[in-house]
Amino acid sequence: MTFDGRTVTLDISSLAAGTHATLYFDLIGNPPGTNSVVSVDNVTISPDFIYSDTFTPISLDGPFTDSAGIAVGDVDGDGFADIVVADSGNDLLAIFNGDANGAFIRSDIDLSGSGQTPTAVEVGQLTAEDMIDDIAVSLLGSDKVLTPLGSAFDTTPPNVMFIDPASGSY
Repeated sequence: MTFDGRTVTLDISSLAAGTHATLYFDLIGNPPGTNSVVSVDNVTISPDFIYSDTFTPISLDGPFTDSAGIAVGDVDGDGFADIVVADSGNDLLAIFNGDANGAFIRSDIDLSGSGQTPTAVEVGQLTAEDMIDDIAVSLLGSDKVLTPLGSAFDTTPPNVMFIDPASGSY
């Protein structure tokens, strides 16, 4: 406990979260039998809320043959966190769309047509036309990453022609 002349500070950080505590003030220097008035105000506990680091396990629909990467983001645009798992054993991305109540609905994206095994996965905003997180997944041994950006660029090489303009024209 410390006292700076106006404020009493009591460090209760050693108490476990949820512990009930009672604080008593004993006024020293006021003899028994004399009338006194005391006011205690502006009592605060800082911080107002203490977050606890606990985990609640939830089961996700399987099966997973060989999960190689996991990422979290809003990939369906509903404002709730979704989970994306790269399952290299099944050559797919398992997407678990969250409903903000702890439930997830699974859908799969088959990557077997890409010719390589999915490994690491990440989500984030890659396209400018929306605010929905996009999925990027790397493919084992191919130096390739599948993203929604592939369709955003024109990959056709330009067709260049040289025209000799007539004299005096531009």
